[in-house]
Amino acid sequence: MLTANRLLRRTVIGVASAALFLSGCAKTSVPAKWIGGAGREQWGRDDWECTRDSRTIGPSSFNNPWGADRAERQAQRLYTQCMESKGYTLVCPDGMHLNNDRDKCRPD
Repeated sequence: MLTANRLLRRTVIGVASAALFLSGCAKTSVPAKWIGGAGREQWGRDDWECTRDSRTIGPSSFNNPWGADRAERQAQRLYTQCMESKGYTLVCPDGMHLNNDRDKCRPD
């Protein structure tokens, strides 16, 4: 039979474990935002054109799951370069910076 002390200890351990587990699920990155351009309609056209022009499909992406990941990273780089060439800039909220892939913001 559990004594009150042992029951309290198990409860504290359970709550602490749950808090530790849930803290690992906290969101650590957010998407970066594009600023610049000549308005919402122009941004829509530029976004569509850059998305279309950045898509690359090669034989390695069909035969090799790692090839698909590499193609997606390349497409993201091409999209970013295209948007920057049209005068847009990626920005992060205060207290955050772009990650190495330059697609998400991470805490400073």
